[in-house]
Amino acid sequence: MARLAFSLLGVPALAVTGRRAVALPTPCWSILGYLLIQAGYVATRSSLAGSLWPDQSEESARHRLATVLWRFKSALKDLPTPMHADGDRVSLTLGPCIWVDSLAFQQRVAPILERPSARPNDSECALLRRALKLYRGDFLASFEDEWIAPERERIRCLYLDGLYALARADALARDWPSVVAVARRLCIAEPLREDAQRLLMRGYAETGNRALALKQYRQLAARLAEELEIDPTDETIALARSLSGPVSYPRSEPERARKVATPRISTAAQALSASRAAVGNALNILDQAIEATRRDRSVIDA
Repeated sequence: MARLAFSLLGVPALAVTGRRAVALPTPCWSILGYLLIQAGYVATRSSLAGSLWPDQSEESARHRLATVLWRFKSALKDLPTPMHADGDRVSLTLGPCIWVDSLAFQQRVAPILERPSARPNDSECALLRRALKLYRGDFLASFEDEWIAPERERIRCLYLDGLYALARADALARDWPSVVAVARRLCIAEPLREDAQRLLMRGYAETGNRALALKQYRQLAARLAEELEIDPTDETIALARSLSGPVSYPRSEPERARKVATPRISTAAQALSASRAAVGNALNILDQAIEATRRDRSVIDA
């Protein structure tokens, strides 16, 4: 029996064993993705139609849904179909002949990440490496439906955390070339993640390229300053110092400019203090004049 492999991570595609890839109409991928995130892979026609075509009337949306379901079945022809419509219910039936990359990815990565305090063992690291290769891009990356965003972000976070867990395990095993390869992927996907940046810096340094490690630090510092207006954490700065000695202040202004700014602040404070004293003296003179005027008036009245 033919085996169907649905890929929803990155560019959607359907491969069938022993045959060429099968082209599915674009809306079919939306229905497939929607059902995958439902409990039991089941949805009502109304909820499915309303989510996929929110700007259409209910009647029009349900009509479009019926058309897409028919086109899905027609595209598969004699192949086993995972999608079934029964009355008001539309469901997805998965079995040994139906494989979905997003589900396989989650089933392999999530159990390992559920033990964050424990280092993945060798077999788990091997499983992680294979699973992470399944992630060819975001879940239904070319689709903009609102209901996709939470699932897309959840799977993406699994991917990022899986990369970090693998890079950290490689670092503990002192497999520095692998640390560089994995941490580089993580830093490309999430460039502001400092724990990943530190792993990459250490990997570069341990493989004999401290210059590249410091370049990575400078790029991180510049990006943090530009996008978030913050400096790297003390831990990141300390790592950079350990690789090259003293590290220049990571923000745009050089250390010399910061030192020059200090006397300006002191001079300004002294000027304000002098002005305050002058105002105080003037008030004292004014009080004395008022008091003298009162005494003179008292003498005249007497």
